[in-house]
Amino acid sequence: MLRPAASDPASPNPGSPNPGSLGGRSSSVDATRPVVVVGAGLAGAACAAAIARRGRAVVLLEAERVPGQHSSGRNAGLLRQAIEDPVLARLAREGAARIAARGDRVPRRRTGSILIDPAATIPAAVREAIEARPIDPDTLARRMPWLEGAALEGAFETPGDAIVGVHALLASILDDVRAAGGAVRFGERALVPRLEGGRVVAVETDRGVIELSDLVIATGAWGGAWGERAGVPIALTPTRRSLVLTALPFPVPDVPWVWHLEAGWYLRPESGGMLWCAGEEHRDEAGDAAPDPRAPDRLAEVVT
Repeated sequence: MLRPAASDPASPNPGSPNPGSLGGRSSSVDATRPVVVVGAGLAGAACAAAIARRGRAVVLLEAERVPGQHSSGRNAGLLRQAIEDPVLARLAREGAARIAARGDRVPRRRTGSILIDPAATIPAAVREAIEARPIDPDTLARRMPWLEGAALEGAFETPGDAIVGVHALLASILDDVRAAGGAVRFGERALVPRLEGGRVVAVETDRGVIELSDLVIATGAWGGAWGERAGVPIALTPTRRSLVLTALPFPVPDVPWVWHLEAGWYLRPESGGMLWCAGEEHRDEAGDAAPDPRAPDRLAEVVT
């Protein structure tokens, strides 16, 4: 978060974070100004909703006219709870519970998952917390013949994992922002921050100027460019992954999605076939993703 221009000399404890200013000190003037969040993808929307629930005025800006046009709307929607880091694993379990609590607002197919972990990177305590159970390679290959020839040692099944409707999830979080009193503006492009004394006091958009108390940059691949304009070092390099949709010569059963933790690839049923991701990350420019004819070759390199 980029900090406001002024501090509050009358703060009851100037050396401590003020919960109302999200970790910083703000003046009475700043307190009347909104927090501006740039980017209404999943990260920006969730941030805006959390701030609005704390009673702060929030303006959420999105350059596109529809939500989820870039990364947020193009992820595979895999709800995974087995994470190598126990802290992140706990957050993943809490996140899964919060998504489930949204009920019918967010489609959620509890398919379960198959995680292939030959190096045993997932701690035993994390596996136990989500009732994961091992599955041997032969059984897995018989159950999912499209995996024949892949390295399947170290696989385990997590029945509580799911596939989530990401567009519905994003829409429900945006509803939360509005319900808490926040403003969501689509088709308004934030251009450049205004600084005074090395601090951000406003943001210029293609519709005007918004004075603010705090500025949150949640622009994904465009974050590095925003950092340059604001004079703040945001070390972010845009990358992309390859997705390939393959047809199968037989009806696809309702099976768990699969992720190979060492090789990096994953797959899930999609539109009567299988959606594969090579899991690789290669440098790219910020912008709208276009079809990549090299994607099948990248996938073949990591799966076989």
